[in-house]
Parts: sequence; structure tokens; C-alpha cells
Amino acid sequence: MEEEEQALINEIELRLKAIEDAVSHARGSDEKMFASQAQQQLNQVTHQSTECRQKLATLQQEYLKMEDMVKNLLDFKARIEHLKQEKSTLTVAYEVRFLSALK
Repeated sequence: MEEEEQALINEIELRLKAIEDAVSHARGSDEKMFASQAQQQLNQVTHQSTECRQKLATLQQEYLKMEDMVKNLLDFKARIEHLKQEKSTLTVAYEVRFLSALK
């Protein structure tokens, strides 16, 4: 009977060892899978980050162009206002001369 019990114990120990090996292998596989998924996510985030940086650079360039356009428009507006003022001044001066010539 002792031999049968010892054989049974040995068989149980072998099965436990096989189960432990399977669990260890599964953990290794899970870790590899998780590492692979993490690497894929990192690659995706890195790609998105690069795209966002490029888009930001493009938007900054467009903003500078728009800023220059606004500056040019304001300069043009100031010149128009100056010309209107000159026209008004000249018109008043002409009217004064014209009226004084009539007298």
C-alpha cells in the first residue's frame, strides 16, 4: 500500500509541476502580449503626437500670415483715413479761397 501511496504522491507532484509550468508559461505569454499591446499603443500615441506637432506648426505659420494680413489692412486703413483727412482739409482750404476770391 505504501508503494501505491508513494506512486500516487509522485503522480500528484508531477501533475502539480506540470500545472505550475503551464501557469508560468501562461504568465510569460500574457506578459509578452501585454508588452506587445503597450508597444502598439505607444507607437500610436507617438504617431499622433508627431501629427499634432506638424499640424501645430502649420497652424502657427497660418496664424503669422493672418497676423501680417491684419497688420497690412490696418496700415491701409490708416492711409485711407489720412487721405480722407487731407481731402477734407484741401476742400475746406479751397472753399475758403474760393469764397475770398468772390468777395
